Amino acid sequence: MLRYPAGLMVICVVAGCASQQALSPAAEARRAALTQQEALASLDAFITPSEERGGLCLIGKHRLESDGSPTLDTTKIRFDAYIATSPSVEVTGNVLAGTGRVATNYNQELQRAVFDAAAIREIRVLPIKPHMTRFCRGYGPGYWVVLKPQAKTASVPELTVNAASDADLDILLSTLAYLSPDARIVSGVGM
Repeated sequence: MLRYPAGLMVICVVAGCASQQALSPAAEARRAALTQQEALASLDAFITPSEERGGLCLIGKHRLESDGSPTLDTTKIRFDAYIATSPSVEVTGNVLAGTGRVATNYNQELQRAVFDAAAIREIRVLPIKPHMTRFCRGYGPGYWVVLKPQAKTASVPELTVNAASDADLDILLSTLAYLSPDARIVSGVGM
């Protein structure tokens, strides 16, 4: 069971905004020339950990099973993950007076999760900062590319894939834009 203390209500203000990102001319040309088979082979290379890339990562209250390598079945990415379920809140003391505590508890259940790369709502590109590498095993410099599904549910979390360079990012974005052409591509944090 995970416990997330929330004794003090924290309000996060994000400095900066997400901005719409267009594919580079090279990525646009690559997307136009891709076939379904090439796009799936490219996606498979990005979700599988290698010397250059860390593969898939889940951030937040879900986590990947360490031995569960992802597989690609048509556009569906299948992987084993501990999915946070059954949240409950525990309140002790007087929170309003500042002498209490609020804790959110989650049970984590090992599940076979499925993420459809043809049903991505948003693709968010974030440059990796040094402190971010501790969240995802095998991620080095480059970019986090966060994939948000059309319908986010407890069993379909957001995925993170990394691109190790600008050229890698062009390949990944052209692949994702081919597989999920209606996905909004943004860079940075915010709405």
